[in-house]
Amino acid sequence: MTWAFQLQEWAMKRDESIRTMQFPFGTYRPGQRELAVAVYQTIKQSQKLFAQAPTGIGKTIGTLFPALKAMAEGFTVQIFYLTAKTITRTVAEKALTDIQSQGLDIKRLTLTAKSKLCFLPEASCLPEDCPFARGYYDRVRGAVEDVFKEQAWTRQIIELYARKHVVCPFEFSLEMANWADVVICDYNYVFDPRVYLRRFFLEGGEYTFLVDEAHNLVDRARDMFSAELGKESWLSLKRLTKEDDLRLTKSLTKVNSALVKEKKGCTEAGENGESVGKESPTKLIQALRNFVKAAEYFLKTNEQLFSWREQLVEHYFQALSFTRTADSYNERYVTYKYLTRDDFKIKLFCLDPSMRLKEALERGRSAVLFSATLSPMEYFMNILGGDQTSYKLKLTSPFPPEHLCLLINDRISTKYKQRAATYEQVAEAISAAVLYKKGNYLAYFPSYHYMNEVYLRFKAQNPQVDVICQSSGLTEEEREAFLIRFSHNPEQTLVGFVLMGGIFGEGIDLIGDRLSGAIVVGVGLPQVCMEREILRTYYETASHQGFEFAYLYPGMNKVLQAVGRVIRTEKDRGIVLLIDERFSKASYRKLFPEEWKKVCNAGSLDSMLPVIKNFWISD
Repeated sequence: MTWAFQLQEWAMKRDESIRTMQFPFGTYRPGQRELAVAVYQTIKQSQKLFAQAPTGIGKTIGTLFPALKAMAEGFTVQIFYLTAKTITRTVAEKALTDIQSQGLDIKRLTLTAKSKLCFLPEASCLPEDCPFARGYYDRVRGAVEDVFKEQAWTRQIIELYARKHVVCPFEFSLEMANWADVVICDYNYVFDPRVYLRRFFLEGGEYTFLVDEAHNLVDRARDMFSAELGKESWLSLKRLTKEDDLRLTKSLTKVNSALVKEKKGCTEAGENGESVGKESPTKLIQALRNFVKAAEYFLKTNEQLFSWREQLVEHYFQALSFTRTADSYNERYVTYKYLTRDDFKIKLFCLDPSMRLKEALERGRSAVLFSATLSPMEYFMNILGGDQTSYKLKLTSPFPPEHLCLLINDRISTKYKQRAATYEQVAEAISAAVLYKKGNYLAYFPSYHYMNEVYLRFKAQNPQVDVICQSSGLTEEEREAFLIRFSHNPEQTLVGFVLMGGIFGEGIDLIGDRLSGAIVVGVGLPQVCMEREILRTYYETASHQGFEFAYLYPGMNKVLQAVGRVIRTEKDRGIVLLIDERFSKASYRKLFPEEWKKVCNAGSLDSMLPVIKNFWISD
């Protein structure tokens, strides 16, 4: 049987399996059918949908199932399920596994970062250095035909067949993207101009983008559409090359000279070694373009392996990124220059990514951007490339509101200058929150320092309580070990101290008695810094909502995500304590979701304890 005939036969089998596919859980959860219908109609009508779907509705299945149905009817040829974090990719894989176990015959692929897949990270990506790159195109066809018998092309499967056929696993995974019906991948494969899949999106196609946890795309998009250089590494590369290649060194000298001028202008014009301008650095950009040409010529014509070759390649891609970003520089950008302790940095800072996101979304047929915390909707539609014709859907929580005991302690201020005076107060409030119910709790903090100070005091006050504290830079294995501590039927109360907006702030699923409550310390405002102040100024001018766009909305999103960890199923019950005086202000209250109908103001421990006790007694 020929390869072409095999593909044709499989395609017919796939289409029939999708057409006869039934909803995997028999019945829809409350709100889930409404979401599924909206997704299907969005794809059918080639539109964009912004959907706020609270925890428990089943967003993953509620978007994938109708997208597959639309595929069977010819409204889309391929689905890209886009995520920001590994945990959400895992959820999408499980959802597709559930459907495939009931007879769905599709091919799905999970794309993994090159740095994680590479078999020989110490070797360069050149045929002469890597046996998996050498002769790749001679062997990849056999690898494709062999792996095609698998339905799920996960990281493990890609690595298994890549080793078997001695092909680069990353390039192999990109090749398999051509054959997959559903591709699960990070945002950057669609949006990031430096790494997006040009084989698909250079000219666009009949693709559907399902953007999970879309609230994360705001800051990610700003990073993807910005570019930054540091001066000292360019000076170092110039010194390394001066004895080996005159043309290359000359181009590096011009880049360094342009950076010196930018640094001088920054120190003369800016306060505290910082300056912001609305003009792009044209002389630096021209110098970088000349360097790109010189580097390309050198890499093509010189096979000698100089010790600085890897640094040259790294700076080549830096220059490409900077110059390509400069091509899109407009009124939505500023040039931000600043001094660090040992370097000078210049950044083409994208303030408003909406137009570039809109352009990226238009490379496909339709897009569904969804999250449990896509609120306020107008803010996210503004930032994420929506327009007046885009659809929007706001669903309510499917869970009884009386299952959540929500308290606010508005007698404590967690503003930065007042934190040192509140360590004992916050520790006492957490102690009261966990007193009446033996269980597992998470306490969320706005910074590591604040968290560690309260952690020490809470631990001293509560020797009978098991306490763990998040450290910075946890690996995936350490993260899993942390979560394993939150077991069912806990024999002792456990309180985990974690960072708000961090890896335990969203995407974790501690169902039932694995989590009995959360304490949220502070309103989650991003740290005041020059970049946030630049954003504030820009949006104040554009919409008179500078503080809201730069601080308030991103901060409350972190709070809502943290609270969302507590009630995950219809049987879950739990408490949430919000600690900060600002939670009683109207500007924050109006951002509370509809399901927060009963909020108890508990400004003192005496008023808080009876409410918590009565809640658990009624359990």
